[in-house]
Amino acid sequence: MIFLDQRQSTLFQTKNFTGYCKTANSMIFLIQRQSDYFKQRTSQATVKLKLGDK
Repeated sequence: MIFLDQRQSTLFQTKNFTGYCKTANSMIFLIQRQSDYFKQRTSQATVKLKLGDK
């Protein structure tokens, strides 16, 4: 994540708006992928907890 922050700061310094938009879209995509992954992990954990209750 530190590496991504560094890339973002260099993008903010440059005035290339289309490049910034592309990178922002890819960042949003990465965040969505991460949230989906965490949702899967939490749902798996809740299923394990429910199975353990029986």
